[in-house]
Amino acid sequence: MLRLTKVTMRLRFGSLMFAVSCIASAAAGILMGIIISQGDQDELSAAPFTAAGICLIFSVCFSVGTEFSNGTVRNKLIQGYTKTQFYLVQLVTALTEALILCLCAGVPYILIGWNRFFSLFDTELLVKSLVLMAAGVLLSTAIIVFLCISVRNTAYALIVCAGALFLLFTVSNSLDSALTHPEYSKESGGEIEYDPETETETEITWEKVVPGKYYVKEPRRTVYTILWKIDPITCLRAAQDMVSCRDWREQHFTVEQNKALLDKDRAGEGKYLWDIDHLEDRLFGSIYYPIWSGLTVLVLTGIGILIFRKRNIS
Repeated sequence: MLRLTKVTMRLRFGSLMFAVSCIASAAAGILMGIIISQGDQDELSAAPFTAAGICLIFSVCFSVGTEFSNGTVRNKLIQGYTKTQFYLVQLVTALTEALILCLCAGVPYILIGWNRFFSLFDTELLVKSLVLMAAGVLLSTAIIVFLCISVRNTAYALIVCAGALFLLFTVSNSLDSALTHPEYSKESGGEIEYDPETETETEITWEKVVPGKYYVKEPRRTVYTILWKIDPITCLRAAQDMVSCRDWREQHFTVEQNKALLDKDRAGEGKYLWDIDHLEDRLFGSIYYPIWSGLTVLVLTGIGILIFRKRNIS
């Protein structure tokens, strides 16, 4: 299996598609670095890493599709390699490629934007957020490999992978929006009271706490929370929350400051604007999100291997 891995990596990393993917990922990182260095952004952007993921889709789809179209899969099986070994080699190669593309996108992004943006944040925040970003791309890579080997045809695989990535983004955004609605909100209004004796008008305003109109209740909330955590794109969104300039008057942002701002919202008006528990989980519990989505991807990989083993390779 080690020999097969070396051969696959040599072919993948020596291809024109991989070179183009590295250049495109680096270009995205440079562009976003320039934007953030000019002060046009106040939070970590997932764009460079998303660009790396898109490049990865093309690279993996063309590489795996070529294996099937050229019949090299059958030749490898004849040489004594198993279908499980072939699947795992493709997965390891794709994960290595994803890591390289993340570095191509992330390194110039951070270096260019360091003085204006990234230097403002504590090392702990930066490390956690970048780990989450990389985890989101790597976990998505495992899904891409599953789809490519299941579909096999390059053109169809590209469409399916692009659709899956769009679906993951849409689901993550929708679930986050639903879970952010507060349990209680404030409702305000006013009316004019007329006194006929004095012929004067007095404006009376009122404000009361009412149940949140869009708050997601149990047991649906638990289901939404689980789906939110197992979606690998959630890692990207949580990383953006960690590295965000909530107050430009501060010169250095730390974990303690994030906790203080959250406690302030919980005790003040913030609890009527969004669900504080969900925000707290996004900020401080998100470091465990890769475990949730990782277990799901692990199950999906097992299913992919079982399906591939039962398919006839002609």
